[in-house]
Formats: sequence, structure tokens, C-alpha cells
Amino acid sequence: PPPPPPPPLFFFKPTTAYYISLGLVGSEMCIRDSAYKSNLSLLVLDDLERLLEYVSIGPRFSNVVLQALLVLIKRQPPKGKKLLVIGTTSNKLVLDDMGLTDAFDATVSVPSLTTDEATAVIKEIEAFRVEDVDAACAMLDHQTPIKKLFVLLELARHGRSDHDAMDDANAISLDRWINCMEDLST
Repeated sequence: PPPPPPPPLFFFKPTTAYYISLGLVGSEMCIRDSAYKSNLSLLVLDDLERLLEYVSIGPRFSNVVLQALLVLIKRQPPKGKKLLVIGTTSNKLVLDDMGLTDAFDATVSVPSLTTDEATAVIKEIEAFRVEDVDAACAMLDHQTPIKKLFVLLELARHGRSDHDAMDDANAISLDRWINCMEDLST
């Protein structure tokens, strides 16, 4: 028989609460095994408090998921494999209390973007036509979290109709952006 194909060079899997709950097996996660199929992997655990089913009223969370995450993050990858685990949160103090931040090697605080920084991001990803960038950015708050900016842009892109498409198929029309921002402000 022919030799098996080589493993992928890179594995990337953004993980949500839904997939974590599906992937729990005892105190470990199946997703980690998928990450080890390649030599270099990145696992993003977005919104850790949601993965933990945390609610501030109570406060309550899933200890089973917490223990599984601790094992997932702390366990060293097999020899010859590298795994970078990135977790995001908007409530670091809660994760501190649970002991989850201690499982990571580093903690990086990401401040909100100023209007100038948000403008630079929007220009870099070419979200709008050049002549619409300043008007679009004027509708943002003075301090905008990067995740919120990307969510707003994605909402505006998904709501785009065929007649909104301009010369640049990826650009969001200013009218669509204004409608989206008005809809979200009510």
C-alpha cells in the first residue's frame, strides 16, 4: 500500500462554547487530538467565560469544563509538536478567581482602539471605499474594542444587498454602514 499522506503543516481551530461541549470526553477534549495532527498548531478559545457557562448571577460556571480547559492548556504537546493556545475574555477577574489565567504562560491586555487606530484598521483591511472611510469612522465610539469593530463590519457585510456592491466587491457601502449603525443604536 502507498504510504500515508504527511500531516498538515499547520492546524488552526477557533473554538466556541458549542464545539467545546460537543468535544468533552471525560476531563479532556477531542479538539486537542486534532491539533496534534500537525507539527504547528494554534487553538483559539474565544470568550472563555462563555465556554465555562459562567453567569454573574450566582455566580455559576461549569466545573467540568473548567477542569477540561485546565488539562487542555497545561498539558505539554507530544515531542516534535508545537501548540499555541490563545484564550480571550472580557472578564479577567473571574478567570483569575477560577485559577484559569495561571494556566497560561502570559496575559496580554488589549485596550480599546482610539478612533485613529480604528481608522487605520479599516483602511488596512479595505472595508470601505477610500472616500467613505472618514465618514464611516466618524460613526464609531471614541473607544472601540477590536472585536466589536470586526463584529460591526461583519454585520454590515452580511446585510449587504446586490445593489450595494460597488467597484470593489469587498467594500461596504456607506449607506449600508449607516443603516447598520442606526439599527444597532436603537
